[in-house]
Amino acid sequence: MSRGLGDVYKRQAMRSVHSCNRGFTITEIMVALVIVGIIMAAALPNLARSNRNHRLISAASEVEGALTRARSAAVTTRDPVRVTVDAALNQLVLEQDTTDDGDFDRMMWAVNVDDDIDISNVTFNGGNTVIFDGRGAPDNPGVLLLANGGESAQRILVSAGSGAVSVKSVPLYGDEQTSPSY
Repeated sequence: MSRGLGDVYKRQAMRSVHSCNRGFTITEIMVALVIVGIIMAAALPNLARSNRNHRLISAASEVEGALTRARSAAVTTRDPVRVTVDAALNQLVLEQDTTDDGDFDRMMWAVNVDDDIDISNVTFNGGNTVIFDGRGAPDNPGVLLLANGGESAQRILVSAGSGAVSVKSVPLYGDEQTSPSY
């Protein structure tokens, strides 16, 4: 029985179809996984550092907002507003003196900073409180520092006179940490 030319072409066509659908070998897959693993190992420390810095910047923004809200509330109501920084609890407490007798009788709100962020170097003229008067001026201008164990920190400054609040990134162990410059 002789085979025709058509049968030969069919067999060759079948071989080429099967050879195109053969897939990847286990060695090729393992090499690809090793390459992906090396890339991930190199990127992971940068992702962790970026996440840590993002949390620090977010906490600084939250503290800046609380101080700015306290100043605005004092101006709006013409009542003094006190901000007490409790570094041990990682908390800022805002209270208002509605009777103008020096007794801060209205708890406005508390701001809790993430546990992995440290509040340090709170220097409101030697204390941990700043009181904004009815014009928004602080009785104790000063700074506080937020750090997260990374390479940088966020310095939050309450300016003398105007009571303006600003945030600046500073090196964690640098001269700027201890020299506030109001």
